[in-house]
Amino acid sequence: MIRWPRVSSAVEYSNAASFWVESSDLVDISRTQHVAKRSHPGPPLCSTQLEVAVDSDRVIRANRTATAAAVVGMQKYLVFQ
Repeated sequence: MIRWPRVSSAVEYSNAASFWVESSDLVDISRTQHVAKRSHPGPPLCSTQLEVAVDSDRVIRANRTATAAAVVGMQKYLVFQ
């Protein structure tokens, strides 16, 4: 398994209109405001957000009302039957 490398400070990805923020232990796809360099990645969890633990010690934070998730599990025996 390949592990995603850690970042040393909050990093913003994508473009000005649609973005997400990553810190060493949080990937926040619920942000609506940009972060300043070297700041904390986001405010505390609120009732409209959901946090999912991934990669043993990281968390993905998403907006409950604006996020859809699709989980696809493809096993070799299902593909080659």
